[in-house]
Amino acid sequence: MRTAQGQRNQYTSNSQLPWKWIGIIGGIWVILIISHFIGWGNTAKVGPFLTVTPNPQSTVYIESSETKKSEVKKADKLYISDYGVLIDTGSATLSNTEMTIYTEKWTELSYGNTGSSNPGITLKKGRAWLEWMTNMDMNMKNVSASIEAWDIVILEQQPLYSILYVLTGNIEIHSGNKNYTLATGKRIMISQSDIENPDTTLESLSDDIGSSLDQVGIFIAHDGANILQSSMNNASQSWATLSGSLILSWSLSNTGTLGTGKFIEIDSPTDGSTLPTASVTISGKILSKDVKKVTVNDKEATVSPVDESFIFTNFPLVSTSTDLVIKAYDGWWNRLETEVITVQTKAKTTSNDKLVPTNFGLGDKNYRIISPTENPYRTTNQNITVSWVVPLGAVSTITVNDYKLQKFVPNSSTWYYYANTTYGTMKEGFNLYNIKFFGADGTLLSSQAFTIIKEGWVISGEN
Repeated sequence: MRTAQGQRNQYTSNSQLPWKWIGIIGGIWVILIISHFIGWGNTAKVGPFLTVTPNPQSTVYIESSETKKSEVKKADKLYISDYGVLIDTGSATLSNTEMTIYTEKWTELSYGNTGSSNPGITLKKGRAWLEWMTNMDMNMKNVSASIEAWDIVILEQQPLYSILYVLTGNIEIHSGNKNYTLATGKRIMISQSDIENPDTTLESLSDDIGSSLDQVGIFIAHDGANILQSSMNNASQSWATLSGSLILSWSLSNTGTLGTGKFIEIDSPTDGSTLPTASVTISGKILSKDVKKVTVNDKEATVSPVDESFIFTNFPLVSTSTDLVIKAYDGWWNRLETEVITVQTKAKTTSNDKLVPTNFGLGDKNYRIISPTENPYRTTNQNITVSWVVPLGAVSTITVNDYKLQKFVPNSSTWYYYANTTYGTMKEGFNLYNIKFFGADGTLLSSQAFTIIKEGWVISGEN
């Protein structure tokens, strides 16, 4: 009988052991669940940061990793441990005691992690205006730079090219094993092939800023022309060294000094307004008798010297968001002032497609597009590469909408044009490109047109 009782006690003891462990494991799970909700184990971010402040009607995200992001509602902090900040729509300002950065839509950058002991930023894509209050470093895909206190630069990262514009300062740049000092009023465009080519020098890739920033919103909005002019004057350099007359051609007063002050004032529409129609009337006041002409996106408005006003009625809006560039000129077409406002519309803008022929040729057999294969070409993509072939040894210069292609190699048989919404070479709606081919003596060899219709697209992402 003792043996039977002992066996029962042993069985009971063994059967209770698993339940004890189940209770322990259950308790651990309860603790983990509670800690999740009350925040135990969460480590607050520390260290240097930039304050990210979205501008009105902008969508901005801080990316904690490549796959995780959170929207910035009013203001938030971008730490060096974060993956970066993404400007989805609109624009944003990033700042701390050491720097101020103004960004445009579709710009992505990170703070810190530049590979040196100095603080700095890495521009992954888009365009940014940088003002430094101390020595900093910056990186792009194909170039890095050491920037000293009080320098002002504009960075632009395209799919192929890294571009640096110097508004103030002399910037030490590094690309591959090549080094160069980029002076005030200069820009440089560098691709990966430029780095790999041992015969290509950084000096050969640099050029005067010229008119390349003339209609760039971020340059206009932050008074880039006056800043650059002042920097050039302080450096005792003549504005004549800048090709394309970036100076915005201020008119001279009777005393021979450069004119200053406001020349026009925009009454309607207001910047950032949303309209119910697919057209808008732009009107404003003329504040100076020097103003003889006013244009809206390079189309002339009606100017009334008697009423001291200008007006452009029923200006078509070809996309849901349109930048209106209003310029004032004197009687000799010297530009006096440039203003930029942005308007949105709730109306459908597809009716503007009626301006486009249903189809026209892709060029003759000597000058032809090989990609895309349709003209007009419809797309929802943000960037399109247009590939063309020309007769070998015949073409010295190619212009697109009167802009000379800087990267075309004279006498070569192929060329490319990068239409990109981020950099203003393609906009929502109707885009017409007039392409001209010139020989070595300046003779026009061929003139053709290509159309891209950029349709709306939706960004999908996680919050």
